[in-house]
Amino acid sequence: MNEQDHYLTEFLSEKLPALGLDAETYGPYLTGSLFPNEQENDAAEEEEVDEDELESVLELLQASSETHDQNQDSFQALKSELLQLRKQHLVQSRQQRHQLKELEKIEKQRQKELELEQAKELARKQEEEQKKQQSSLTDEQRLAKLKIVEQYGYEHEDEAEDEDESGEKKEGDAQTSGNLNKVNTSAIEKEKRQAMKQQSAEQKQKVREETKLNKQSKEIAKEERRKRAQKGERRR
Repeated sequence: MNEQDHYLTEFLSEKLPALGLDAETYGPYLTGSLFPNEQENDAAEEEEVDEDELESVLELLQASSETHDQNQDSFQALKSELLQLRKQHLVQSRQQRHQLKELEKIEKQRQKELELEQAKELARKQEEEQKKQQSSLTDEQRLAKLKIVEQYGYEHEDEAEDEDESGEKKEGDAQTSGNLNKVNTSAIEKEKRQAMKQQSAEQKQKVREETKLNKQSKEIAKEERRKRAQKGERRR
């Protein structure tokens, strides 16, 4: 760190000249290892100043003084001032470290809250997307239901021709109802069911035609028997 930033620099720049000493020459004796500028932690602050080294430095300063070389009290007063300034500096350093830790805690908490908010926003967007997909699927299902109704609606009109076809109509209604209940399945399954329904419709149409032909055959046979019976009566 720059010597100008040391917490004793301003004090020594005024005090040393008053004692007959050049601040630039003799200041570093005090601002070096004897009074370090910063303490990294509270444990480092507990380290006491080396009294023997401090006394040696003060003796050197006194011997080098041009005006106070014989005034030991002035250098003892300098010692007391230096120790008091060190004490104030340690208190300020401790407060600064505490404030820094608090700021770090606040920043970490703010970051956590930000991440949580981002996670909530992502979850909300995903939920909205799922709702959109479900709504789209519902629309597809409604269209499929309408198609099924349109496909099988004819069965309600033409299947009341006679009693033989009434059971077939019920079967068609049941089939249609079953298909309507299965509308909510996937598109692939719906396509399969539609193909099966188409095949079933063709089979039903074929059955109806065969039934109709059988009825006609029965009517013709019945008419033939009636005619033969009438001919027999005439002969008698």
